[in-house]
Amino acid sequence: MAVVKKRQQQIQDSLATVAAITKQKEQQRIKDSLNNAALIAKQRQQHIDDSTKNAIALAKKRQQEIDDSLVVVKKRQQFVADSIKMATTAVVAKNAPGSTDTAKISTKKALETRTNVLLQTYHISTPDILIELFDNAQIDGDRVSVYHNNTLIVNNKMLLKDPITFKIHADTANRLHEFVMIAENLGTIPPNTALMRITVGTQVYKLGVRTDLQTNAKIVFYYDGN
Repeated sequence: MAVVKKRQQQIQDSLATVAAITKQKEQQRIKDSLNNAALIAKQRQQHIDDSTKNAIALAKKRQQEIDDSLVVVKKRQQFVADSIKMATTAVVAKNAPGSTDTAKISTKKALETRTNVLLQTYHISTPDILIELFDNAQIDGDRVSVYHNNTLIVNNKMLLKDPITFKIHADTANRLHEFVMIAENLGTIPPNTALMRITVGTQVYKLGVRTDLQTNAKIVFYYDGN
């Protein structure tokens, strides 16, 4: 009997051990499953957060692109409005009695009949413009006239080593400034050539200008400042 009882006790102990091990494994499995589920949920939430951030960033970028486009459109509309205003002012000035334009008839005719070739358009943010004109090569008697917004500002002057200088002030009421240089002759070495040095704030631009008896040179400045 003692042997049988001992054997039964051993069996019960074995069953208890198996049950304990099984319970422990099941608890560990459940714990691991919960941990995996929490990790997956965290990863999904991170993915959602990243997607949301990306969507917000894209929306902000798109809005900025729209805002920038609207600014460009507004500037273009202002440019067109200023061009129309300048053209209207020129027509009124041309037809006004008692005009004080002292240009020769040939100079006025050159402005009206020759082809104006646009050499450069400058967008500037500093309002004061200094322009200097020199002979671009050997001094050979080249003579020029210059119109600013259809008003004569340089009348039949010779290009020399010392510059012909004029200053223009731009502002929000007068953003568009158009200069047309007319060759009064071709000098002794055609064509009529000039070096234009433009100073706007700290920026200095140099532009070679060639004109003849068929074409004028046009340079445009547009003030983008406030």
